Amino acid sequence: MLKKLSMREIVCLFIIIIIGFSSCKSTGKVVKPAETTSVHDDSENLSFMAKKFKNGIDFYATGNEPSWSIDIDMEGEIIFSTLNGENLVFQKEEVNWFRTATPGLSASNGITQLSFVSMLAECTDSMSDETFPYQATIEVTKNAGTKEIYIGCANYVPDYRLHGSWRIAQLGELKANETDFYGKIPVFNFNMDELQFGGSSGCNMISGHIAMGAGKLIFEQLVSTMMACPEGKEDILKESLNNARFYTVENDALTLIDEGGIPIIIFIKAD
Repeated sequence: MLKKLSMREIVCLFIIIIIGFSSCKSTGKVVKPAETTSVHDDSENLSFMAKKFKNGIDFYATGNEPSWSIDIDMEGEIIFSTLNGENLVFQKEEVNWFRTATPGLSASNGITQLSFVSMLAECTDSMSDETFPYQATIEVTKNAGTKEIYIGCANYVPDYRLHGSWRIAQLGELKANETDFYGKIPVFNFNMDELQFGGSSGCNMISGHIAMGAGKLIFEQLVSTMMACPEGKEDILKESLNNARFYTVENDALTLIDEGGIPIIIFIKAD
């Protein structure tokens, strides 16, 4: 049977509940996660490529018949696995990199040797019909003398530090001003899941495809609306985007660099 509480007991119980609630709120602040530049904080909702980036993968390849994949951390492990259950892990000290324009390496753990070669050539996955910019060939040799060759498609893993919105802070050597962009400094969105780029110059909309890897970043298939704009720096902005070849990210600042190594646009995080 429930006991009927007196008014004094009700007041005391209310005070205890308030104190306990306040204590829980205080504990929540202590365990607040550290801020991060990553756009995706919920691991369960990460895209396929975002998961690879989070795991430190720089370049990957995949193939069929039999199904296989390789994840390459250029400063860490190389992991090769097949649908048949084979799983080879090579540590950094077991890997020798080829001096080639595209990723290539040989690795040995004393029992198994693996060589990996990639080349810039369009490749279509036979199962998913996805198109990749690189072809890859893997040769696995075991001490018993058996040798297997795997052929498939490959690509760089996008840099998800770029995912999100960025505001132009500097164009060329000059600070970006609202008067140069029709009253509003341009903000552009980088969607690394789709490798798409887009935003407004303040007058026209600009969008395109992102190609990147190994410190390189190029805006491909740039298109723009054709509104007549007052005098400003839109044309300089478009030319700079076309000339971008490399990039750096430091302290929430994204710097685009041209072929000659000259910084041409500096963005700062807008979200």
